[in-house]
Amino acid sequence: TGEALRELHRIHRQLSDLNSRLARGPKMVQAAKQNVSQLDEKLEQAKQATKSVKMAADQRQLQLRSSEENILKLQGKMNACSSNREFQTLKDQIAADEMANSVLSDEILELLEKIDLHEEAIARITSELEKCGIQRDSVIARVDKERGQLEAEIARVQQLLDESESGLP
Repeated sequence: TGEALRELHRIHRQLSDLNSRLARGPKMVQAAKQNVSQLDEKLEQAKQATKSVKMAADQRQLQLRSSEENILKLQGKMNACSSNREFQTLKDQIAADEMANSVLSDEILELLEKIDLHEEAIARITSELEKCGIQRDSVIARVDKERGQLEAEIARVQQLLDESESGLP
């Protein structure tokens, strides 16, 4: 009886191990799918950030264009001035607008650099997403393959367990 109990205990441990391996498969698949979905979210956030930076850059460029047109109008008015005071006022206004344009140009360049950085991040995340998708697919295939083997092994061990239990008084 002692030997039969040891054998029964070994079979129960083996069955428990096989069941835990079978239960681990769906968890691995879920984890792989979750990694892919997290990267999808990260990619979407990066795209939204890029879009907002592009919109800000376009807005600054529009402001710059408008300011340059205003400077041209002021230069036209400056040519038609009748007094030195009016001429000097327009000249000061043009200088201030040109200084503001310089600042706007710098901001635009910074925004364009940010756009480049965001696009690099998008490319990197896309690459990671592709790798993660391939990894997810391989995990799913491996788990599906192992499931059949594990179920067959569980059935065999369960039959062995039934035979061993029937031999006990």
